[in-house]
Amino acid sequence: MVARGPKASMLVAACAATVMSSLILVAGMSATATADTSSPDAESSVTAPASATPVPFDPAVPGDSAPAPGPGLLPSDPPPVPATDSDATTVTVPGYVDAYGTLFRTVQAQRGTVRAVAAQVAAAATMVTQRQFELVSAKARLDEAKVAAEQARVLVDVSARQIYMAGAGDIDGMVGVFSSGPERFLANADAWAYLSTATRDKVAIYTAAQAQVQTAQQGVDEATQALAVASATLAVLQQQYADAMAGVQSETAQLADLVEASRPEIQIGTDGCPITVLDGVIPEGLDVHALCVRAMEAAPTGQAAFAIQWALSRLGAPYACGGIGRLEPFRFDCSSFVSRAYYEGAGMSTASTSWAPSTRNMVPWDGISLDEHYVPIDNDQIRPGDLVLYNTCPSDGSSCPYRHVVMFLGRLTRGGPTYMAHTNRCGGVAHVEEFTGLSDPRLLGIRRVLPSERENQKKG
Repeated sequence: MVARGPKASMLVAACAATVMSSLILVAGMSATATADTSSPDAESSVTAPASATPVPFDPAVPGDSAPAPGPGLLPSDPPPVPATDSDATTVTVPGYVDAYGTLFRTVQAQRGTVRAVAAQVAAAATMVTQRQFELVSAKARLDEAKVAAEQARVLVDVSARQIYMAGAGDIDGMVGVFSSGPERFLANADAWAYLSTATRDKVAIYTAAQAQVQTAQQGVDEATQALAVASATLAVLQQQYADAMAGVQSETAQLADLVEASRPEIQIGTDGCPITVLDGVIPEGLDVHALCVRAMEAAPTGQAAFAIQWALSRLGAPYACGGIGRLEPFRFDCSSFVSRAYYEGAGMSTASTSWAPSTRNMVPWDGISLDEHYVPIDNDQIRPGDLVLYNTCPSDGSSCPYRHVVMFLGRLTRGGPTYMAHTNRCGGVAHVEEFTGLSDPRLLGIRRVLPSERENQKKG
């Protein structure tokens, strides 16, 4: 049974228009979205038989002791049908999971746009700095050219005065030379020729210097224009960045509103098990309350029973993408989901308000010691509430920074499918689906969560 109360229904319906319009945006922006490396695949769609009278779990019953592989998906599994953003266009009135997933993908796409525009802003800012430097350099060259021109002008003036004093020009100079006495003729002629040639050379230098001033001035004008263009480009990109950030904030707020409006619609029975859950978080037709009751009855410990109850009451909680927000009240990754079930639901020290373990503590791996709460058991000992760990690294053997853990729930009916609760991908939520199985080659082991030695001593 699923819930859609008045408030949540109105919000989901309101989100429908946003979702549909967002699909166009997502399709165009999906190339910039960054995939979550810790959980890259999509959620499966599993159809389970309608609920029947619960049958107590009995490991002695043939077929009940070793749950068969199911179609449940782990983070590295490909979806049964390739899913694309455009697939959601067939949804006319999206439910909780559909609306959450679509809005999440839109936010991720917009964040990709923000990152892309931020890179462009940085490049444009660098260009502005470069253009500013070029303008300063051009002005310095102009100043140097002006100084050189002024110096050349002064030299021309000095030469002109000297020529004037020698005879006020070429004709007078020649007259002065020829009117000299024989004893001064050669000396005066040499002086007049030198002054005339030197002046012509200085004029040529001055003319060249003036041309350099004009060239330098043109360089300043061009550098000024280039700086104006670069500054205008930066301003445009800064506005695009601000708009993209505003879009992210708006869509993120809608995502939070959807979760907050929908969460109260989860109805819990007097026995602590959920009576209704959100759309899409359990296989179609599954009686989640009956599954909860039956799993609690078959749990190996009282703590496991309470952990099951806690986990099934939080179906629909968003996945903590990249581990961000994994300690928030209604947000988990795979390891914080199960560890907090035992901490918050059963009162064990498997986590705290400021810390939750990762699968490194449960497998263990990456040089971390096995947390004493997670006791390895054989496959034929598995019971509801036990944790099952899988290696979800790429099949090519390359290393990866994650593994995956699920909570085993067992069967609802004799010979029926087995179920698990987990959360496994960005844009997804905590949900129930058919159990992946114990014959999967990626199986790393089963862990029963038991009190630590210190906890047992406190009880004693």
